[in-house]
Amino acid sequence: MTMRSMIEEMTTFAVVAKTGSFTQASKVLGKSKTYVSLQVSRLEDAIGLKLMFRTTRRLELTPSGLAYVDYCEQLLATIDEAERALEVLKGDMQGVISLSVPVSFGQVFMTQVIAEFQLKYPDVKVALELHNSVKDLKFESLDMAVRMSSELDEDLVAIKIGCLDMGVYAAPTYLAKYERPICPENLCHHTGVLHSSVDKFHRWPLLIEGEVVLTEINWNLSINHYPLIRESAIEGKGLVRLPSYLVKQDLIEKRLCEVLSDFKLEPDPIYLVYPYQGVLPLKTRVFIDFIKAWFKEHL
Repeated sequence: MTMRSMIEEMTTFAVVAKTGSFTQASKVLGKSKTYVSLQVSRLEDAIGLKLMFRTTRRLELTPSGLAYVDYCEQLLATIDEAERALEVLKGDMQGVISLSVPVSFGQVFMTQVIAEFQLKYPDVKVALELHNSVKDLKFESLDMAVRMSSELDEDLVAIKIGCLDMGVYAAPTYLAKYERPICPENLCHHTGVLHSSVDKFHRWPLLIEGEVVLTEINWNLSINHYPLIRESAIEGKGLVRLPSYLVKQDLIEKRLCEVLSDFKLEPDPIYLVYPYQGVLPLKTRVFIDFIKAWFKEHL
């Protein structure tokens, strides 16, 4: 087997080593598990060295595998870089962009964003995934993600597209029954609807005399989905803490009122992030520019 004919086997081995299993590697490569295993075996036969110890529970690189995998990963990276460079040179505005977005943010914005983008670039497909968990973009083979945090991985390029402003809201019907809270101390007389993941300690962070204070909230309902928490607030079930983008129209139409606005935290940045790479495909660069401009106008 010549070095030229070994390229596929070497890149397959690099993916198996990176993912840690034949099953995960087969998903990344879009090949069967049997095919992936065969490619690694063929590579071992060709170079005359054992690269992996295989057990029913895990894969472990041999000393030869540890020494050899760096070269295979460099080869894989070079091939990826060459494909991206060719795409830029061809100027193709086609292909697939994969994107991970928090659930409520995606529900509010992404259908409109994608629809407007595809009016301009109809040959670009967008694979949108809604997750509240933080995905490893390289491992999950995702092009980019929206992150609402200033704590980002160092190997990600981050582009600010807006700010996440969290406020405390209640329905006029609720405030008609209970005295409107004017300071955090009043919260002990109120009931809140909590987000089961974000508010799992039953506390809301509020800014009191320049310091962030976690204030305990009485509650009788906990939901892990912001749009349903918003519905509960509109129905008058209690105070809620929500992203302002979810309630903008509710405030205009007076379905909800903001309370304790003097005590809310400074907004957090919202970033569009993608793994660092030398040359971005044209479709990705154009999509990033479109997202930046769209949210500058709408968020």
